[in-house]
Amino acid sequence: MVNFNLFELKDEYELSGNWWNLVRTSNFGFASRIPDLASFDAEKDDILIHKVMVEEDGRRFPELSYIIIGDDRNIDVTNKRGLSDLLAKKFVEYIEKNEKIPFNCLIRKSFKDGSVQIKYKPTKYDEFTLKISAKNLKVDDLAGYLEGLKSEEKNPLEYMNSISRKKTTQTQLVVPEVKSNQQPMIISENQKKNDSDLEAMIKSGVQTEAKSGTPSSVRSGFTKLYDEIISKVAGSNENRVYVIKAEILNITERSYTYEEDTITYYLVHVKGGQVTRDSKKATQRFNFDEINVRSSSNAMIKFDLNVGDIISFKGKLKSDNFSGDVIKNVRKFTKS
Repeated sequence: MVNFNLFELKDEYELSGNWWNLVRTSNFGFASRIPDLASFDAEKDDILIHKVMVEEDGRRFPELSYIIIGDDRNIDVTNKRGLSDLLAKKFVEYIEKNEKIPFNCLIRKSFKDGSVQIKYKPTKYDEFTLKISAKNLKVDDLAGYLEGLKSEEKNPLEYMNSISRKKTTQTQLVVPEVKSNQQPMIISENQKKNDSDLEAMIKSGVQTEAKSGTPSSVRSGFTKLYDEIISKVAGSNENRVYVIKAEILNITERSYTYEEDTITYYLVHVKGGQVTRDSKKATQRFNFDEINVRSSSNAMIKFDLNVGDIISFKGKLKSDNFSGDVIKNVRKFTKS
């Protein structure tokens, strides 16, 4: 077993929220929740599935990231195809060891070459497709062999689903003050041209005032905002922006339920401030009006965000009809 702090892992890979699922490939157990996110004991080849609800064009759906646990705390971020290859290998190992079908694995169809397609569907929301060759199990009639085996009916990780999640308080991060005697950064000619092009685009008739939402959204504590300056900067940099010294005007708590889990997050309404493309390069800065920023409940605790704070942060700008412009995927906040 290797112990992980999933709060730290989430921050390292710039994931938003604390919604994790687990597939234990040694026994095909599935956990829809991990009770202690600050102290998770992982086995080699465990699959962590991180989920976060996203909003696009008024629709809400889960965005998934997949992480495979390796040796000595090594991890691999992969796609669903990579998971299927690993699960196919573990499916063969499980049958060779236990002589029965793993939990929630069903034969979907067989092929002319003797191989079979297995559906691993631990929940109605999660499904993986595995292709198993007759050579893997060294049998002539693979479909017939599998159909003759008994199936594991109990979820080996069901006990984790019934444990109440621990509420872990994160230690507040103390951000060191930036020293004024830092060496000046060298601006390349290419960077100067990019800044010049962006400045010309922004000055070409751009409206700098944010457009507020409806009065009803204001009364509910949330104002839908659009900021064209931030939108221009984000559009020139693959939606990435760095916001400098913005003041928190309002904080709105929101939540949604998915798979019987309640996920809480916060929309932080900030007033400019300046925005630029990169915090580490000497790029040109532009004044902006107002924008909303999404923060996880963990970040709210970790960085102790409050109305009136002056904060800097970087993230990705996303826009939809439901929330307007929102900066998401914020890894950390720095107070001034």
